[in-house]
Amino acid sequence: MFESREQAIELAHEMLPEEIIPQVVDLFVPCIGLEPTGEVGANTLGGTRIGGNPDVPEGFEWPQLQFEESDIGGRPIPDLDVENALRSPSVPFIAQVNLAEAHALGAVSADLPAEGRLLFFWDYRIAPWLPVRSAARVIHDTTPVDQLQEATLPDDLRREHEAELQEYLKNFGEPGDLSAFFVPAVGARLYEGITLPPSIHQPELDPPELKNGFAKFREAGFADEVSDYLWEGNPPLADPEWRKYQLLGVPNPVQSDPRYELKEFADLSEVEADPTKWRLLFQFAFEDWNYRIGDWETYFLIRNEALARGDFSDVRTVTQNT
Repeated sequence: MFESREQAIELAHEMLPEEIIPQVVDLFVPCIGLEPTGEVGANTLGGTRIGGNPDVPEGFEWPQLQFEESDIGGRPIPDLDVENALRSPSVPFIAQVNLAEAHALGAVSADLPAEGRLLFFWDYRIAPWLPVRSAARVIHDTTPVDQLQEATLPDDLRREHEAELQEYLKNFGEPGDLSAFFVPAVGARLYEGITLPPSIHQPELDPPELKNGFAKFREAGFADEVSDYLWEGNPPLADPEWRKYQLLGVPNPVQSDPRYELKEFADLSEVEADPTKWRLLFQFAFEDWNYRIGDWETYFLIRNEALARGDFSDVRTVTQNT
């Protein structure tokens, strides 16, 4: 992801024939990036943060993992202990986004609700492997800030978190403070970025928003030049990793556009999984969130019409790694 429109244009002038730059600029898709501020434990009430615990109203019910035996079906379940996961059913918290901060950026945030916060929850034990909707949750909370309090980590997540820290200490002789169940809070700054996919050499996997534009470059014989440009702007393993935190825009995937994987990963029919009906809501780099687990990236996807209604009750996730 480019960190600004100016950065994207500057690189275009360095790498591309001048005659195609206006057409390349037409392909820019604005997004909202999250840059960690480095303020570990920064818990401005109601503010944007990565990790930690969410700010919630009194009586908040932490999302719980729930699924039927039919959710498993005949799927292979690598390294997955479903019974153990259900003994600790609280879904880990990933990030909190303050929507007023997002709307301060202007038009790029127009499709998001104007008030409150989006709270993202995702379960590493289940979500990458099974199409269990409760393993990934997005909550839109509009409680006034003066009625919020920082949530307490549920007992089951705390138990799993502490057990993982002990196991790490035993195996590597090093203490730690993060696990797959809890990561200390880091404040984050929202900024307007520019997204484009990393390649245009797979027409069948073009982002729906960019199909016509990419076809023109292929027909004009500029596919290689444009692909090199995208590679420089969207490296598969971005450095720093936080450049992969993103709201809206076009997914910046490790593999192909995750919307083309919805049928398999979200267990949807071909009609329901039509990529043109879905868009990216949020993506996060798991290696930045928790470097001990690896270079996973997860994409929260939402139906176009659901986002237009402000309905976050049926968000699906696709997870990729290198």
